[in-house]
Amino acid sequence: MNRLLDRLAEGVLVADGAMGTMLQSAGLGPGGCGEAWNVERPQVILEIHEAYREAGADLITTNTFGGNPQRLAFHGRADDVQELSRAGAVLARSAAGEDGLVLGDLGPSGEVLAPLGTLEADDWSRGCRLQSEALLSGGADAIIVETQYAVTEMTLAVEAAHAAGATVVLASFAFGKTPSGPRTMMGTTPREAAEAMVRVGADVIGMNCGTGLDREDHERVLEAYRSVTALPLLVQPNAGDPASMGGEQVHPFAPDDLAAWFDSLVGKGAAIVGGCCGATPEHIRAFAQQRRG
Repeated sequence: MNRLLDRLAEGVLVADGAMGTMLQSAGLGPGGCGEAWNVERPQVILEIHEAYREAGADLITTNTFGGNPQRLAFHGRADDVQELSRAGAVLARSAAGEDGLVLGDLGPSGEVLAPLGTLEADDWSRGCRLQSEALLSGGADAIIVETQYAVTEMTLAVEAAHAAGATVVLASFAFGKTPSGPRTMMGTTPREAAEAMVRVGADVIGMNCGTGLDREDHERVLEAYRSVTALPLLVQPNAGDPASMGGEQVHPFAPDDLAAWFDSLVGKGAAIVGGCCGATPEHIRAFAQQRRG
């Protein structure tokens, strides 16, 4: 039995929050390669992880969201996949400590798979496997395939993570508000997403990020998931959609705003609750406090 599944059997877990906005606050410029900081500014990454851990996060997610070859190619670092991912896992492992859990993060490719786009399936699978192997060797307890929009891309990434030796894989889709309810950018419904995640063998299925979603939208997605499977469910909402204020992008939901969602999300089946874009250690602290009651 994997440590993560053991812990889930004991009760609801709290995941960490955003990495990107924390890096920006630490000085990462627009278009910068945050994953490179795993080797160039490791103390900054470690301190962010430690802040989430101190706030009460059980799960620490590696700083490797854009660590696949496709995204790293934008920065001229496509050959550094394994170095940056392993370094990211080592840092997260150090911050998580003996009792914490590390999720090795596989983000989306940023491209579209052929034949609709130019990304070849074999190239995507190969990169996901390389990244997963490095994350596991660095100490990740599980792999999370997150912020997914397309069923095929998610499927290939989960398969690659399993092939790399991951005993537990989490899969999570990003939805946006539409007149017909939450859907991904590719038009996938929550039920279709859940069926695909179950079909490929994900151990935990979830939702994260997204645009225009309120608490009721998150609840609808969780209800659709639960109608498909009894697997543990993950939910990591944004701290609202960002708005420009004084020349800066500000997320409108304060920690107490998101914490007010906690009980209803758990009531709809969420076994892991954390934050995504704009969620800070203070948002995670509010979740942890809400869990304690």
